[in-house]
Amino acid sequence: MQVRSAGERDAGGIAELLCELGYPTDVSTTLKRLRRSAELVLVVEHEDRVIGLAALAISRTLTHAGPIGRLTALVVSAAHRRHGIARVLVTTVLERAERRGCEELELTSGVRPEREAAHACYEALGFERSSYRYWRPVPSHDPDSASAGAH
Repeated sequence: MQVRSAGERDAGGIAELLCELGYPTDVSTTLKRLRRSAELVLVVEHEDRVIGLAALAISRTLTHAGPIGRLTALVVSAAHRRHGIARVLVTTVLERAERRGCEELELTSGVRPEREAAHACYEALGFERSSYRYWRPVPSHDPDSASAGAH
């Protein structure tokens, strides 16, 4: 099993995985997002098909001395779960985060019954539940629109 950086040719497989994760999208939108992303996007391929995805964003914050890594996406196709693919992806992300001087790696996950298996996976991978996350949309913001960033 090999982890590699994602490229534009992976947009279709990534779109499918994002849909499985609960973020409906299409190939065109995924391609735009890949092109603009500052994240490290990693994939696992099996028989020429993307079956696993991890995305790492790194930021510096006022509250931490060093950079913080955030796992913004972690998903393995339903047909390939429970074969160690998530572990390989997280291990690779941790190595990359360490190389970039990150203090910690965080992720967030929805509190919904359908996410319980994912939560168990995160805990098995060494993550601890540590906080609440509050969320609200920013009015009139569509980052995928053609005029985004033109303000």
